[in-house]
Amino acid sequence: MRIIAGRLRRRKLLTNPGMTTRPITSRVKESLFEHLNPYLVDARVCDIFAGTGTMGLESLSRGAFSSVFIEKDFRAFDLLNQNCDKLAVREQVFCWQTDAVMTSFKPKYCEDLMPYEVVFFDPPYKMVKGIQPGTKFFKAMQRLAKDTITAPDVVVLFRVPKKAEFTLPACWRTARLLKYSTMDIYWLEKNDAADEGAAAFESQIFDGTDLDADEDFDDDELGEDVEDEADGELDDESGLAEDDSTTEIDVGPDAHDADDSESK
Repeated sequence: MRIIAGRLRRRKLLTNPGMTTRPITSRVKESLFEHLNPYLVDARVCDIFAGTGTMGLESLSRGAFSSVFIEKDFRAFDLLNQNCDKLAVREQVFCWQTDAVMTSFKPKYCEDLMPYEVVFFDPPYKMVKGIQPGTKFFKAMQRLAKDTITAPDVVVLFRVPKKAEFTLPACWRTARLLKYSTMDIYWLEKNDAADEGAAAFESQIFDGTDLDADEDFDDDELGEDVEDEADGELDDESGLAEDDSTTEIDVGPDAHDADDSESK
């Protein structure tokens, strides 16, 4: 695995081939960052379910100001720290070994690294169906929307398996959908008044059929696997330029079925 572009281009990263993974190919990552590049300059990034740190480190290489990494798995966390040392980016990062579902998202003494302006949210696929009103995962996504955690114009890249079923809290809306053959990446932005519970909005229910594209991008044919991921009590302690065949959908606020849900 390597950094693809930017000041750290071609630098190798450590991976954990023994983990249960949901690999993202280099060209899928390349395509994603083509969309994201304008948002990365001097951005404060948070890489949640970070694995060995590929997305956050790629962001730093492309001009992000900082990255907070949240990862629970011991082996992945160790490799993440080694990658940060190899790339000499310690002054720009905070590596936090904690449960992403239970965390406050606010590491102590890291005020300069917040609020986050770009967030990678990449839970294990088996957890996605658990994003339903009243669950810990749902509440974690509500916490993430607080203005003390994320900037008003934050971009959240939320990766799920193709045609996944889940419910998003009302404080988030889907601005874009990037569709690939095996995965969908939801480009989330805040609804207005997210910190007030988004009482004027309804939760978005995704049943795997809400959004369809005219064509799918077959990432299975686009190169080597480059990303290893691991499974991630409120805890305050501590692919790019050569392929653009992603299917992108601009999503309006009324594009989904909805259901009333109280935000906390």
